[in-house]
Amino acid sequence: MEDRVLVDTCVWIEFLKNPQSNLKEKLEDLLLSDNACTTGVIVQELIQGAKDRKELKIVEDLCRVLNVVEPSLDTFVKAGYLGFSLKKKGYTIPTIDLLIAQVCIENNLALFTFDKHFVHISRTSKLKLYKF
Repeated sequence: MEDRVLVDTCVWIEFLKNPQSNLKEKLEDLLLSDNACTTGVIVQELIQGAKDRKELKIVEDLCRVLNVVEPSLDTFVKAGYLGFSLKKKGYTIPTIDLLIAQVCIENNLALFTFDKHFVHISRTSKLKLYKF
C-alpha cells in the first residue's frame, strides 16, 4: 500500500485553476487509494481563497472524502521548536508551513507540495516530500 500523503494548499489551488493538468491523474490515484489527507488549516486556506461558490462546493466535497489529521497542542509546541531550529540555521519559515510539516512528521505522511519552504524543512527534519 502506498504511503498516505497530505496534499498542500498550493497543489489543490493549481488543480482548481487547471483541472486537466498532470496533477489530475496523481490526485485521482491518491483519492481512489484512500491515501489523500488534509488538515484543518489547509481546508481553511482553501475556503478562504475560493474565488466563487463553485470552488467552495468543490472544497466542501473534498473535505468529505479526504482523511483528516489534526494537530494536538504538542504538535504546535514541536512546530515552534522546528521553527526555532530552522531560524538558527538562517531560515524563516511561515508558522502555517511549520505546523503542516509537523503534522506530516507526527503522522508519517509525505507532503505533496510545490512550496520551497518545505524543501528547507525536509533537509533538517524528518519531513518526507512526495515525489510525483
